[in-house]
Amino acid sequence: MDLRVTARHALRVAHRLAPPLASAGAAALFLSPAPRARVWSIEREALASADVRDVTVRGATGRGSTVRAYQWGDGARPVLLVHGWQARASRWAPLAAALAARGLSPIAFDAPGHGDSPGRTTDVPQVAAVIERIAQDTGPLTALVAHSFGALGATLALRQGVPAERFAALAPVSDPEHLLQTFSRQLDLHPRLTSAVRGRVERHLRKEDHTWLSLAVDRGPQDPQIPVLVVHDDEDHVVPIAHGQRMLAAHADAGELLVTRGLDHQRMLTAPEVIRAVADFAAA
Repeated sequence: MDLRVTARHALRVAHRLAPPLASAGAAALFLSPAPRARVWSIEREALASADVRDVTVRGATGRGSTVRAYQWGDGARPVLLVHGWQARASRWAPLAAALAARGLSPIAFDAPGHGDSPGRTTDVPQVAAVIERIAQDTGPLTALVAHSFGALGATLALRQGVPAERFAALAPVSDPEHLLQTFSRQLDLHPRLTSAVRGRVERHLRKEDHTWLSLAVDRGPQDPQIPVLVVHDDEDHVVPIAHGQRMLAAHADAGELLVTRGLDHQRMLTAPEVIRAVADFAAA
């Protein structure tokens, strides 16, 4: 039986018989990126050529986590690449090659609970903490590039002072509420259970000095000096283009929107026109 069908049934029963148990289980599922994405055959060569290391990160609560990081190039002009939900660093292989060809040093990592990094859960502040930790090692980033869910972590990292000359957001999620509503639809959660999940995640975030609303891309100060490129497909069925437009509005004085057609949510990561645009933007 499909795991989502099983989870949907179990949560429906639990919500009727033991609402606190249902909300705890649903919140744990919401923060879990399982199953882990596999490495595609076209990515294996890129991973084999990378300098691989483990990076230890400590969050606001003192909790430590380790992530697997990959670097290409000599370390000069670092460009940090942040993948999306249930993805992995290897998805950046085509862009990493294009960046390295332009003399940049791309760096990617498997977020907690993703790829080859340990852990079962992850959240936006954790991703921001990884970005901050890697930037401490590399020095100021020539560019920060993020896809989908990763854009929330990248935006938070920039807001918290991670130095980057440029920021490119590909099919960005602009508000965590979109993630919760998508999750709720997939599991057909009762509205009261969805609200309870939001409350539990909110309490979790407060332990890391954040709130649910503060994670939206336009809920904090943006640096108008950082040029921003937003790439979004007008047929994206996972994250509608309105999210890219909201990201652009948050950087109205320094933003540019590139609209593609027919690439949907994932194919833009391998589309030559997107790779060229982002690599040129990062190298400018």
